[in-house]
Order: sequence, then structure tokens, then C-alpha cells
Amino acid sequence: MQEEPRTIPVCLARRAVGRPDSEEPKRRKGLKMELGTKYAVINYQVCEPDKCDPHQGICKAVQVCPHDLLIQEEPGDPPMLYSTRMCVGCGDCVRECPLNAINIQYG
Repeated sequence: MQEEPRTIPVCLARRAVGRPDSEEPKRRKGLKMELGTKYAVINYQVCEPDKCDPHQGICKAVQVCPHDLLIQEEPGDPPMLYSTRMCVGCGDCVRECPLNAINIQYG
């Protein structure tokens, strides 16, 4: 008998910076995340949030993640992916990163 892929609900706490508390993240209706298929990978040799936003140092990719999985502890710090297993690899962060420091990895 073939095992069903594990799924988890999309519900996480707000990240430290990047989006005002009053602004709700975008949610995709009926989305179930299949674990371990694809996820975002950050190249820390290329990532420089101060270049993305010279005035505040806030990573643009953190602001657009619809699942709040990219976390930036302090302005100017590089973002971290909360969990590779929870990331669905939607690519929103890849498209938003002006330095091309984020890629989607399959596997």
C-alpha cells in the first residue's frame, strides 16, 4: 500500500521584521504542503539586505513569503529559512530578491 504524503497546516507566528503587525500575509486557499519536495535555499555569500533596502536593511524576500517561513531577526541581518520541510518552493522569494541570492532546490 502506498503511503500518503504528509501534510501540515499553514500557520506560523509572525517574523521579527519585514511586515507590520496590521498587514496580514497572503494565504492560498486550500493549500496543503507536501513535505520534502522543493524549498528555498539562500546563498549567504551573495545575500546583503542592506543593498536590497539601504534605508532600513529589510530583506524584500522576507516581506513576500506567503507562509512566513523566511525570518530576519534584525534589520540588516540575512534572512533564514524557518524550515526546509515546511517550504513549498513557491518561488515568491526568488522572484523578489534583487541580488538573486535565493534559489529553489528540489529533493
